[in-house]
Amino acid sequence: MAKKNDTRFFENKLLDFVAAQDPLLEMLQWMMDKFMEIEVARKTGAPKGSHSQGRTGYRCGYRVRRFDTRLGTVYLSVPKIRQGGYIPFFVTEKKRSEQALIQVVQECWLNGVSTRKIENIAKRLGPQRDKERVAARLRLIWSAPDEKSARAMKAVFCQEYEKSFPKVVECLEEGVEDSVQFYAFEKLDGCKISSTNTLERLNREIRRRSSVVGIFPSTDSYIRLITSYLLEYSDDWQTERCYMNAGSIKLQKEILFDAA
Repeated sequence: MAKKNDTRFFENKLLDFVAAQDPLLEMLQWMMDKFMEIEVARKTGAPKGSHSQGRTGYRCGYRVRRFDTRLGTVYLSVPKIRQGGYIPFFVTEKKRSEQALIQVVQECWLNGVSTRKIENIAKRLGPQRDKERVAARLRLIWSAPDEKSARAMKAVFCQEYEKSFPKVVECLEEGVEDSVQFYAFEKLDGCKISSTNTLERLNREIRRRSSVVGIFPSTDSYIRLITSYLLEYSDDWQTERCYMNAGSIKLQKEILFDAA
């Protein structure tokens, strides 16, 4: 029975929103009013108009506050609390982000930054969601099954992002030839030769082992330590954790020699 009453209530509210002049703005204001009532009830320890032994504060009317949103301007009836005051959480968060943006613009103006540079800064402020999306599209190029597909995906990427991310497209155009060479070694695992991850991990391990020692008595002592680790690393990959199948490498060499 309670479930039917709840459904009927929301159905009636939906009809009210549809009949409003701006349905989205009306829904937003209704939702913010509900948020404020819930937040004030938690602060005072009791819902509006009810008695409770656990009450920690009291209401004392409302104050009207203008609140500008992207959907339009609304006028909130903000509940007042006798002790401590009350500001809705969504007003506080909006004020923080706006204040941060204002400080950036003020600093740019004081330092004599040009309008064009301010536009670039504004674009960067909007750097992280687009960055992840573009990076995901880039990774698809080197995940293609063959070189022809990779080049086709690269052409589509450049055409799509040439205006919005010209530097990314320029960097891709300059380095694409070197980055797709691993497709020529069809007998080897492309995932293992398409990047320098293994080499970077090796360099990181060398830095870690050398930093533990701190100060070496001589250059020869440093070389001996690193050489011993490289020998250990090489033996490990050749026996316990074979990174590349020896038969595949031999077959790939034969193909290259026959082609030459």
